[in-house]
Parts: sequence; C-alpha cells; structure tokens
Amino acid sequence: MRFDDRIATILTLPGSDPHDVAVRWRQLVDVVSRAGPDEEASAPFIAALAVIRADADRVPLAARAAAARAIAGRPLSDDLIAVFAADRLAVNAPILAAVADDAPLRERLLKVAGSDTRRFLETLGGEDEAPIATAAPESSASGDPVSIQDMVNRIEGHLQAGRVASGSAVSVPPDPISPPDRAPAAKTRAATPTPEPAVQTRRFEWASDRHGEIMQVEGAPRAALIGRDLSSGAPEKLRRALAANEAFTDISLPAMGADWRWSGTPVTDVEGNFAGYEGYAERIVPAPSREAPLKRDPQSLRELVHEIRTPLNAIIGFAEIIDGEYLGPAETPYRKRAAHIVAQSRILLGAIEDLDFAARLQAGQEDEKPATLGELIKPFKPVWKAAAKDRGVGLNVPKRKVMQDAVIDAGLAGRLIDRVMTSLIGAAEGAQHTGLQHDVERDHVRIAFLRPDSLSGLATNDLLDPALDVDGKLVGLGFSLRLVRGLSRIAGGDLIVDPDALILILPRAA
Repeated sequence: MRFDDRIATILTLPGSDPHDVAVRWRQLVDVVSRAGPDEEASAPFIAALAVIRADADRVPLAARAAAARAIAGRPLSDDLIAVFAADRLAVNAPILAAVADDAPLRERLLKVAGSDTRRFLETLGGEDEAPIATAAPESSASGDPVSIQDMVNRIEGHLQAGRVASGSAVSVPPDPISPPDRAPAAKTRAATPTPEPAVQTRRFEWASDRHGEIMQVEGAPRAALIGRDLSSGAPEKLRRALAANEAFTDISLPAMGADWRWSGTPVTDVEGNFAGYEGYAERIVPAPSREAPLKRDPQSLRELVHEIRTPLNAIIGFAEIIDGEYLGPAETPYRKRAAHIVAQSRILLGAIEDLDFAARLQAGQEDEKPATLGELIKPFKPVWKAAAKDRGVGLNVPKRKVMQDAVIDAGLAGRLIDRVMTSLIGAAEGAQHTGLQHDVERDHVRIAFLRPDSLSGLATNDLLDPALDVDGKLVGLGFSLRLVRGLSRIAGGDLIVDPDALILILPRAA
C-alpha cells in the first residue's frame, strides 16, 4: 500500500472514543516517521501532522512516550520532530537526543519547546555551561562520548569550585585524628578583618613509598592521607612524573575537601635504588569577596542534578524496553547489554539522589540531627543481613550498645555508611565475610569496613575506578565508592583505602 493510501486509511478510523484516538494517533506517528523526502511535502503528510498535533493532548502520556521511543532511531522529518518538541520532556527526550549536532534544527525546536525541553536541548547543544564554567567539558578532545569518568570529574570540579565560591575551602581542617610523631606545623594566626580579601595558606609535609602510596604525614590529619595513592585522580602531568620517578612541583591535587599544590622529590635507598618521594603540599585559596553568592553553589548543584537525572531516566527506559522485549524479540546479547545498562544507570541514579541530598544540606533545606552510630545503622541492619544471607556471605556488625560513644550527624552519614556496606556485600561471594567496626578519635569517628576476599589485591586506583567491572560482578562498585569519598570530603571527612578495609572518616557531631 502506498504512503498516501495508508494515511488516508488511518484518517478514516473512528476518533470519538479515547482508545480509538490513541490507536489512530500511534498509527499516524508510525507511518509519518517512515516518510521519505518526497513524501514530506505531500498533502497527506501535512494532514497527518495536523492530526498528530491536534490529538496529542487526548492521548495518554505513557502512550505518547512509547510512540516516541519506538521511532527514536529513525531518520525523522524536521516537522515531525518539531511536533514532539512541543510535548513534555518525558515524551520527546529520546527523539531530541538525536538532534544534538543539528544546530539549525535545534534553534527551531527551542522556539516551540517548553521550559524543561528547552533546558534539555541547551544541554545537548553545550549551551548550558555558563553557570558551571569550571566544570569539565561535555566531551573529550577526540570527540568521543562522555564517559562516567568524565561525569564524575565534572561533578567533582563543580563541587570544588562551589566550595571556593562559598568560602568553605578556606576553613581550617579538623585536628589530626592521630597526633603526628613530631610537632605539627605552627597554626596559622587568626586573620584580622581587612578591607581587602585575605589569602590563607596551610602546608603539610609527606613521604611516600616507591609505589606512590603516602606513608608519613606531618602537619595534617594522618588518617585522611596515609595510604592514599598519589596517582589516584591525579592529572596527566603528575602521572607521567610518577611513572618516570621524576620530581614534580606545584601540581594541583585535591585532598581533605580542598585543593592543594603538591611538590615532591625522589629519594633513594642506600643502594641507590628509587625508594619513594618526600615533599610538601600547600593550599593557597583567596578568601571570598563580600559579594560572593553563598547560596549559589547548592542551587547550581541541584540544577546539575536535574540535568543529569532527566536524560538518565530516558536511558533506563530505552534499555528496559530492549531487555523486556516490549517492542518484539531481541537477541540475547542485546538483552544482556540492555540489562547491564539498566544496572549501571540505576547505580548512577542513586548517586544523583545522594548529590541532591548533599545540595539540600548545603542550602539549609535539610536538618542534620546527631545520632549514635548504633541508632544510625539500626534501620539498615535487617536489609544488610537479608542481602548477606541471600549471597551466602558472613556479616559482622556490632550490637547497638557497643556504638553509643560514636555520635555523628545522621543525614548524609547514614547514606554513606549504607552505600559502602551495601556495595561490599554485593561484591562479596559465597563463604566470604565482611562487616564493620568503629573507633572514636578526638573530633572524628573512624568506621572500618572489612574488604571481602573478592576485593583483595585490588589497588586503590582499580577499586575507585568508575568503570570497574570484573567479569560483570562488580558493576558500579568503583563509582559508588568514589562518590562516597567525594561526599565524605564535603562533610569534612574522607574515605581511605586500606589493604584490609575501607575506612570512612566522619566528624563527630557537636
């Protein structure tokens, strides 16, 4: 049957009943989406578009979204794309995602799009970077698609820029959890008010082994630094210096929730062999001006969260359609890949919710309430035990009364503890063990999570790699742990990778 005849036949279908309207609308969308260049100028095509536009509001949202997903991979006419651009983002996201490189069409769509759709189009076109100018770019220099690592770097860069803008980056870090063997560096004198912005500087000394793992620290919290791998999250310049055992100077590398400039000199043993590095790190951060928008960072972060969440939900929907074979049979390899995408995306979605919660905390929209560690993990323990039992994993969690001395702020801490414990249970295999224990040191609480045997031998870089995937068994583990480390640093703590445990450091509640 010719294109014109198919359109004419569909237009004669009844359109009074809501079900009939939806059926006719979906059939019209399907036929119009298959039109060729010669057919797009025909009267039947124009008539079909008019009916699709007029009846869209009479078709349920779920049906419109399903129709959009079904045609998203086809070479659609600009007129049909414009009709969908006027709909809600939950409907048109899969179609609009394909027009990112067509600037003239995107300009046309922006004129008919609603606010959410317009923001989505601007994000696809790279025009939404102004509020987050310090964030990482949307694509690599080679033009490859953005990876999870790129997104993590963008988020971390954005959070760091926000801390500088809000003034939190110039606060004095907490007292050392364990006192250094020798006297720490002299404390900076209290700054006196001056008309001009002041500059505060702090410095600590460090030493590493030949693998780049920090072994000694003076003048800073040792628990937050000892065991850290210098190459973890390091820029290319520092990684090259470490690989060649060369000296480096003023390399920017974040630590303890702030940006530091690191310098190191290689040292040798008595036989002349390379033995590691000795060096220092300095933080020089200009204090914020009086006009600095203190509330801008949390709101900007929430906007970023929204930008990520919207297309991510669309990705989950596409993959679920393939995995569930809702549009017809799919080969097993495609279904497995789709299930993998769903799993990865849901992990990222949970991470986004954590970021949103952290942003609400910074904006004062969430109240932090002190709680003992025992009270904090009480609601999580049944879930952990059930998950461990299902996997045949041994789980050791102390009784609540043992943890009464550890009082921390409940909101973000609870999320971090649950994320680490859940991740380790999921990474453990049958007959392996995991669990947690705690220790209180001055102003901090150390929570040590036992690494199961399946994670033994993994270096810090590998364990915190967002793309970590060992035979499909550790999907999302590296990303989750890296996120925990970033959020804990925002809260004034850290996540330390120890050979036998992951150590979450959190400030004690006042």
